[in-house]
Amino acid sequence: MRLLQSVKERGIFWNPEAPEMKLHGVLRISKAGRISLKATCDADSYKLFNELEQKHFLIVGNIENRWVTLSRCSINRRFNNHRIQTLDFCASIAFISSEHSFDSEIIFKEITFSFEGLDEWVPRLKCDYNYDIEDDKKLRFLSLYCEYFKEIVMVQDDEMEVKLRISIDQDSFNRKSYISVIYKEPRAFEDYKKLIRKINNFFCFALDKTVSLSRVVGFPHAEEEVPMDIFYRSTPRSKKGTNVKSHNMLFRCPEKESCTKKILRSCLKTLHVAAI
Repeated sequence: MRLLQSVKERGIFWNPEAPEMKLHGVLRISKAGRISLKATCDADSYKLFNELEQKHFLIVGNIENRWVTLSRCSINRRFNNHRIQTLDFCASIAFISSEHSFDSEIIFKEITFSFEGLDEWVPRLKCDYNYDIEDDKKLRFLSLYCEYFKEIVMVQDDEMEVKLRISIDQDSFNRKSYISVIYKEPRAFEDYKKLIRKINNFFCFALDKTVSLSRVVGFPHAEEEVPMDIFYRSTPRSKKGTNVKSHNMLFRCPEKESCTKKILRSCLKTLHVAAI
């Protein structure tokens, strides 16, 4: 994925198996989605993390009044001079929420995400103007009406739905396009990742450019349906920010939805990619 700004946050972190042993550290997420944590700890915490039997483990923490869950963590480097113990971790996925962290695998009922160039791929708003001019050529009134679809169901089967959704600011008429994947039975994020990659490849084909994920938001299957930001290193990824132009695309989202639906369904069925 490609972030507009990297993340650098100080906080307190711990392993769910030993929440009393706290680490003080700095969480970094690069613009490319690389996740790292550099933490200092006491001798007992240092020993705990070095004795973890599993190769990958979970770290949770609190950063600037937000909660973070780091999944599939491992230790990159260790430093121990008998006074200061330092551990450098890397993680595959970071889940950041304003409400709470998760001490086990997170199950999601819906994931929304956006790509570079997605807004350009969607047709423009259709606007109608009504106005009245007085005899002295002064504008008496002007009314503006914009008509646009809010949602297109692009794929639907017994297991899940893929929707193209549009949110519109009624004051500025700015729009934001995003894709929503909803599984009828909540699933772990790893299942969503495979589908997101296929859809990403589909948009690389449609836009005739390599485009990256720009944002991923998950809605956990929990009592409090609070969205959380998700960060990870996704592929494909452009080396630089992609400048998408409508006249260079292979095709745009047409007014007749059936064409886009048919192409996307075909891509998802025939496109085989390795798991991330």
